[in-house]
Amino acid sequence: MTLTQVFYSLKRRFDDSDARSPLNFKYIGMLSFMLSSIGSWPHRQFGRRRLDFILSMYNMLLIVFAIALPSLGATYIWYKRETISFFEAGHVLLCMFLEFLCLIHTQIHYISVIFTLYMVCQMTCGMSLFTFMPWYNNYSNGMFGTDRPANRTFEQAVYFYCFTEDVYTTIKGYWVLFVFNIPTAYNTSCGLVAFDLLLSLIVFQIWGHLKILKHNLLSIIPKEGMYSPEENMRVREILKEIIEHHKLIIKFVDKCSDAFSEELFVFYLLMQLLTCTCLLEVSSLTADALAKYGPLTLGVHQQLIQVSILFEMISTKSEQLIDAVYAIPWQCMDTSNRKTVMVLLQRAQNPITLKAAKMVPVGLQTMAAVLKTTFSYYMMLNAVAGEH
Repeated sequence: MTLTQVFYSLKRRFDDSDARSPLNFKYIGMLSFMLSSIGSWPHRQFGRRRLDFILSMYNMLLIVFAIALPSLGATYIWYKRETISFFEAGHVLLCMFLEFLCLIHTQIHYISVIFTLYMVCQMTCGMSLFTFMPWYNNYSNGMFGTDRPANRTFEQAVYFYCFTEDVYTTIKGYWVLFVFNIPTAYNTSCGLVAFDLLLSLIVFQIWGHLKILKHNLLSIIPKEGMYSPEENMRVREILKEIIEHHKLIIKFVDKCSDAFSEELFVFYLLMQLLTCTCLLEVSSLTADALAKYGPLTLGVHQQLIQVSILFEMISTKSEQLIDAVYAIPWQCMDTSNRKTVMVLLQRAQNPITLKAAKMVPVGLQTMAAVLKTTFSYYMMLNAVAGEH
């Protein structure tokens, strides 16, 4: 099946032309399911107060776990500090960083559909490899057989300090922690991917509205000589709609900045730690490390690049509005319309960007700074690991 056939198959499957509201779009339903599974979809705003209360309690429970489990991971490192290897400690820290990150998170329509499916597949594949690779290692090392290797403990996806060592030394204890780690891995993966997906879909909608605004600006057709009074009246209405649309976009972007400002700051802060730790874990280049940490390393770096590029798209598209306003045939208009174009030009001079912590514009420069610092830390830590 060619890419064109795949695209049209998805187009037929996710045709939402009869949807009465954006909330009825199929990809929004997928996003709603993912966020509801971790108690983060705003059901109260849609009149489902009882469900919202139940999921809010569930979300509070997940928050407690998100605080407790990294603490148990840190305790595990402390109690094993005499015997734990540098890379094993890195694995535990990697899980802790992921859990902390979970604690904080028509053309445009089909882009959103495909992107949603892509993110869901990415989450499923990454979570499956991260969870079941340790199980495969235990199986290949004979840990499930009657004649287990001596002085060898079970490998787990996530390590915690427990009141007993049976979870690492006995097969019954292993299965208890293995089953416990599955929802833990899902909640962490979903919290990591779903909130980034939500941000990405918001960015797609802003980008789409900016494209519509640019199209409307360029649709004002110039003519030889001045517009007639009737034409000036029609242009005045078009300009008024454009300004109202631009104000709506600015208002929405400001609301998004207020809502996600701190989350974006923490996202980039933890991405600094995650990218460095992932590179360190995969640097051994063994088959086990590549299978277990390779997809995670690619996924983390891809998410950092993806989010940064998407936000850069908004900034680039908003800069194109300036040229679009300059291209308006203002010389054909009357004085009143020229003043309106001047006001619109002044508004367009302010770039539309989302900022982390309401200070740092999110985009390619921020991403480049994070990656540059990551590789510097990685080289330093890799040198330290080589000395042990």
